Amino acid sequence: ALRDLGEFDAAAEALDTCCALDHGSDPPAIRPEHVLANRGELNLRRSDLAAAAAAFQAARALDPASSYLCERLGRVHELAGDTAAAEAAYREVAQDYRLPIPLKRAKNAEQLALAPSESLVDEVLQITPGVPAEQWLKTYENMLQPLGPGVYELIVHLAHDDDEMRGATSNHPDWGAAWRQHDLDMIKSAEFRQFLKDQGFVLVGWKDLAKAWRVAIPR
Repeated sequence: ALRDLGEFDAAAEALDTCCALDHGSDPPAIRPEHVLANRGELNLRRSDLAAAAAAFQAARALDPASSYLCERLGRVHELAGDTAAAEAAYREVAQDYRLPIPLKRAKNAEQLALAPSESLVDEVLQITPGVPAEQWLKTYENMLQPLGPGVYELIVHLAHDDDEMRGATSNHPDWGAAWRQHDLDMIKSAEFRQFLKDQGFVLVGWKDLAKAWRVAIPR
């Protein structure tokens, strides 16, 4: 929450305090790669791209199969304006650890030049600000219904509209606590589940895609 509020020094201090409290625990409650990933995110928010890259690289050394760390490393390179390095980071992990690149397939020259065999996602989808609460479900249905056969990543933001989340998102007029509660209610609703079933959607996760990709793209 402190990181999201821009209180980077306080967030770093809180992370250090948690690590100190966890020191000597067996097994540790906080995994080292998670600590490094959090430091990477803090440095990324501070626009210290070199430090962010170093933290994410160290975390990846401990958890090489993490698609999250792969994406964050690529993102650091993209923010630095080094498209070639971003592509190389994604491809290195994909080739070394037999993982699909967790980005959508390129549609234009401004995006990373990913081949169809390197990425499994045709399009990344999410709703945009300005949707009234009573139109939440219908907006998702209107977005998903026209889609043809393919692999689509639907981004939702799930949380409860409570004091903690309202505090954590106080500087987010959009994607705030109420938004996240609407997403959570919709995902859990019988109406949305029935809509997905009626439309023939099959719910899969990254592990499912990685298994299918390894079969389709042999070494």
